[in-house]
Amino acid sequence: MKLLKKLSEIIEKIEISHAWFTTFSFSPAFFEKYVLASLFNIEPSELRRLEDYEAINEQLKTVNVKVFYDPVGLNVTESKKTTCDYIPVYFGLRNLEKMEGLFHPKVCFLFGTNKEKKKTTAYLITGSANLTHQAWGRNKETVFVDEIDKKNGERIHNFFTEFFPDTQMLLPKGWYNSLRKDNSNWIFRYIFKNSDNFDGNNILFKDFVEEKELYVWSPYIDADMINLKKEINISGKITLIPGFKNAKIILSKEEYNELSKYFHFMKDERNDIETFVHGKLWLSETKLCIGSWNFTKAAVCGDNFEAGVIIEGNFARFKDGLKELKIEDNHFMTENELKEEQLPKPNKIKFECTVIADWLKRQYEIKINTNKTLKINLPDSEIEINGERDKIVPFINIKKLGIKKIYEVFENEKKVFTGYIQEINTDYRPVYGYSSLNELLNNFSFDKDSNKRQGERYLYGEHNEESGDHYQLKTDNDYINYYSLFYLTESMIIKIEEIETIDRKEELEKKLSEIAYSGANSVEQLVTLAENWIENNIDNKLVMCWFLQNETNKIVRKINNIIKDKKLDLRELDYVKLNESINDKFEKINKINQKWIDYVRA
Repeated sequence: MKLLKKLSEIIEKIEISHAWFTTFSFSPAFFEKYVLASLFNIEPSELRRLEDYEAINEQLKTVNVKVFYDPVGLNVTESKKTTCDYIPVYFGLRNLEKMEGLFHPKVCFLFGTNKEKKKTTAYLITGSANLTHQAWGRNKETVFVDEIDKKNGERIHNFFTEFFPDTQMLLPKGWYNSLRKDNSNWIFRYIFKNSDNFDGNNILFKDFVEEKELYVWSPYIDADMINLKKEINISGKITLIPGFKNAKIILSKEEYNELSKYFHFMKDERNDIETFVHGKLWLSETKLCIGSWNFTKAAVCGDNFEAGVIIEGNFARFKDGLKELKIEDNHFMTENELKEEQLPKPNKIKFECTVIADWLKRQYEIKINTNKTLKINLPDSEIEINGERDKIVPFINIKKLGIKKIYEVFENEKKVFTGYIQEINTDYRPVYGYSSLNELLNNFSFDKDSNKRQGERYLYGEHNEESGDHYQLKTDNDYINYYSLFYLTESMIIKIEEIETIDRKEELEKKLSEIAYSGANSVEQLVTLAENWIENNIDNKLVMCWFLQNETNKIVRKINNIIKDKKLDLRELDYVKLNESINDKFEKINKINQKWIDYVRA
């Protein structure tokens, strides 16, 4: 992937603080495994399981990464494995209320500090490539990459502000004033009809109105451009180089014949007609435009939100591979094929819905601007909205949220929107860890002398001579033994006591957060796994359930005693209540318990 390699080269030069992306088509699976991994110098081959992505989540705590996408172009079949912010851009709302097109720009903005020069720097990657595997790996795309100067920095700042008002807060004030001097031969350009900067005359075509010749590479072409050419009164010759997909152009024979009366068609011999050429390029004698603009009226007149760069210079070499287009009937798409290739219609949803998972408060914050009655499916619950603009919903099952980060909105039992949950205060988020209590307990069960799992001795048939009890370590997730449980309790209490001795406030809070909430062996994860185990086994393993509840609560009380903010107290379990008839069994097990406490403390 050439583009991924280019991104990696930039990452080697700068210490990134912000990485913001815009895209139309969006594949979260591709973005997380390749682009995010590249941002944080992680090999994609290392990302196989959900827990492998925790390395990325740690990095996301210090680097501001956001993806802005059109909901129409989202691949909702893919799961979200990280805490990265994926923010839909809704047309038809706020300053976008008159928009009739698509959110279509493909921009990557990287901001940070030059590692060698120790100065503020920023880079721009823009062109035709969406955040998908096809765009970065298989298609032929046009892409522009360069360091940003002061003039273009301000333009890029304004671009993000158009659809993301929080830009002003999340980027340093006047950050672009610290960039290199204005000596670039290119200018960043964005167009959409309802922008404060749109005066009705700055459509893309007018940048080339006085050029004698204009060459346009575009996979999508529409007949409305005939009327636009007449309206603007462009007298220069316009040559179109259509992109091929599966050896066909994305036009019917009738459309091609009509367009041929006003535009000259050529073929780029450098492109294999079997490979989808998705690149968009506008070329004249003195200018080159690389961006997201197709040769369609919606793109060039501002119905769509588009962006790219216009470069000054002589780029005649780009015409070297052009030859007359000799097209046969089998090079045109059928009616059904054209329907499949049609760009999606704009999302007509007339409300905005955002779901934020707050890990500090352990609740969802639902923000919605409609008076309609809607149903929202969250990862762990289902709620109804009856005209409320804001709603708070407590977490019910944090494990489900860790695995499924999607919410769905229904109106009259019909799904009208699917989006990704945004996450805040992720320092308090538990990492994706063990799938069962058995795994968690066994992780702690190490022989201190041999650095070998103590439990393995029981796996091979060893037993406690004094009590006569046999503690075989079974592989099924429903089995736990007293040794592992008592060992875990004392190990975690020792760890908490060690944390209590830390003097530095910042380090104390970090370590406390890890063992209480966010670490792989956190107390919160123990509570969740213990609760699930008790619910599944209370009918036939009552004594073990009682001990598990008792030992878990002992750890919870220990950690709660040193948490300053009582709102964050971890809850104790209260499932099992025993009568006195089984006290004899308790006395026997408590002897074993004390033995392992002595062993751990030794």
